[in-house]
Amino acid sequence: MIATLGVISGSFGLFCLGCLLAGCYAACVQSYRFAITDYVAKPDQPMAISRIMLGGLLAAIIGPQLVIWTQDLLPVPLSASFLGQSALALIALLFLWRMRRMTAQLSLQQQLLPEQLSPHETALSTPRSLREIASSFRFISIAVAGLVSYGLMTFMMTATPLAMMHSGHSLATAALGIQWHILAMYAPGFFTGRLMTKFGARKVCVTGLLLTACAAAVSMIGNQVIWFWGGLILLGVGWNFGFVSATVMLTSCYRHNERLKTQSLNDTFVFGTTALASLLSGQMLHTLGWFWLNLMVFVPVAIALGLLFIQYLLEQKSTAASQRG
Repeated sequence: MIATLGVISGSFGLFCLGCLLAGCYAACVQSYRFAITDYVAKPDQPMAISRIMLGGLLAAIIGPQLVIWTQDLLPVPLSASFLGQSALALIALLFLWRMRRMTAQLSLQQQLLPEQLSPHETALSTPRSLREIASSFRFISIAVAGLVSYGLMTFMMTATPLAMMHSGHSLATAALGIQWHILAMYAPGFFTGRLMTKFGARKVCVTGLLLTACAAAVSMIGNQVIWFWGGLILLGVGWNFGFVSATVMLTSCYRHNERLKTQSLNDTFVFGTTALASLLSGQMLHTLGWFWLNLMVFVPVAIALGLLFIQYLLEQKSTAASQRG
């Protein structure tokens, strides 16, 4: 509503303030994927998180259409589009308010399903400090996998349309490539949960990181539309596999009474990196060129894969030690 007022009054400051609040709103929306884990048992969490992320597919359709439907409703062009966003937020608020009332009626013990607690954990166990949680190798490896998946997606998604137009392709062609990319980001939500249930979240995450590397490799082949679009599609699927599975794996890093601060710390790393990637991509494209920009993608992917592999070896060693004991 503030952005609407800014557009109507011609105040750029008010418009920027409205956009800043919209960004805060978007940050809160990212917590939905964690909130669902409070209501389902651990075995069902991969499917539940995947379905929550599937909502992005509907958003990718509804969002642009909402702008088209509302752009000329008021005398000042596009001012009503921000009111449309307000309407969507209010609709979501109705559902969230109902959940809040339901949760308030339950005690902490009633909220926790038996499957959500480890054998050595109780609802009243003393939470660890954030420093202790963040210093664990499990948290570090999973957080890095998440921030690499999201950060590289943003980095490449921002740079690709610029590279396409620099190669002589039209803005409409670049926009259509982004639409395919967004579809590839969220459409796998129909089966990502099943894949994690069958093969494990770590394997799906590794697959997502490898797909991100493949996206960079495909984008380096040439400047034809097919290579740009192919890279964007692979990048979208890689993001879904990598980021959603990293979210699922993160739930193993904390106890129930540690979840909020751990989730917040993880998202600070992930979206701080994403913001930095968005800011740097255009400048690095200008400085390095398209080929070297894609080549850089392999470095963070290799780091994330290496950390996940080390974590796997540590878990295998711990399992073997407990079996000997």
